[in-house]
Amino acid sequence: MTDITPLVSELLKAHGTTPTQPRSVSGEEQRPSTETVDEFLKEAYRINAHITSLLTYLKSIRQSYLSTTSPRTHFSQNTHHPHRRPSTTTTTSLQQP
Repeated sequence: MTDITPLVSELLKAHGTTPTQPRSVSGEEQRPSTETVDEFLKEAYRINAHITSLLTYLKSIRQSYLSTTSPRTHFSQNTHHPHRRPSTTTTTSLQQP
């Protein structure tokens, strides 16, 4: 990849901001510390575990999600669907003492 640092530095100077500084005095890239690498690897493994967990979950629901048949529902006479109104055709009788 082409190093465009000098070009970016010139653009920054033209806009009145400070140009980027070299990573080291010798111009070589500094290697990240082992602590930084360890933290990066921990995060990478954690992300991998979450992706694996999500993949397992998606595989478990895939068949029912892709199914074109309507789901079977079982409602008893006394149970009302949460989005339906109770039937108003039922009559109640008042008992007199």
